[in-house]
Amino acid sequence: MKYEFFIARRYFFAAKSKHFIGIISFLSMLGICIGVAALVTILSVFNGFNTVVTDVLVGFDPHIKIEGKGKAGITDEQKIFSALNIIPTIISYSAFIEQKALLQSREGNQVVYVKGVDAQTVGNVSGVKEKIVLGKFV
Repeated sequence: MKYEFFIARRYFFAAKSKHFIGIISFLSMLGICIGVAALVTILSVFNGFNTVVTDVLVGFDPHIKIEGKGKAGITDEQKIFSALNIIPTIISYSAFIEQKALLQSREGNQVVYVKGVDAQTVGNVSGVKEKIVLGKFV
């Protein structure tokens, strides 16, 4: 018999005079089993959530974002659109605008970024229309 099993058997099946050691050993093993089971379950759930969250976030953000330099932004978007139409590997594109805004409520003020998209073409590049639960995409 191996040395580890000898020690485990000695403390798990203790003599009647050392019955308390057997109870402590059983409770220790039970605690370790419950802890390992909880850890495996939580890691499995988080792994599943990671996949779902990644799919949702990739559906909202574009693969490539073309932005203008400085405060002026892009002044001639039709020139960029015509250049994008020439490239055969680009399937679709959509214009957007993003600016800072100030929200005011009873609790206080908050600076946020507001993004506006082209309603006709955003469905080709983003899954935002399909993910709306309440309200409508305007």
